[in-house]
Amino acid sequence: MEKLLHERIAAYAAVNPSKTALQDAPGEMSYGQLEATSASLARELVARGVSQGDAVAVYVPYGKDILVGAVAALRAGGIYIPFDEAYPVERLETILEDSEAKAILTVRKLWN
Repeated sequence: MEKLLHERIAAYAAVNPSKTALQDAPGEMSYGQLEATSASLARELVARGVSQGDAVAVYVPYGKDILVGAVAALRAGGIYIPFDEAYPVERLETILEDSEAKAILTVRKLWN
């Protein structure tokens, strides 16, 4: 049986925890850090009621946090819904309503 993306990341992180997984202008993140951060965030999503098939909106600035949020959503059994801060508010509202997102992962500076 094929492994899902988050399962592949976990398996690779177990063998290569210090290898660079993500890199952006502020810095880089290792596979071990990606695994630990996404696992912690996934546990928080589950604790807040996210379950198999629930939509999770990820609304963060372009960078490493997008993949961290996506992997966390998948680990929680959810579906990753990308939000782009460049989208007009009306579009974000429509996506949010249509997806029936159970949770939104974001950062304080975007949450108005």
